Amino acid sequence: MRETGRRKLREKRSERKQLVVMDICQRDINPAQRPSRGR
Repeated sequence: MRETGRRKLREKRSERKQLVVMDICQRDINPAQRPSRGR
């Protein structure tokens, strides 16, 4: 039970990291299309 929870946590973390990387890539590609409010 503990292992599954830990694995889920790791998956969530890696998912978040991928999202951040994608966001940075998009920002690098077109900084003009970046929303004025950076969140």
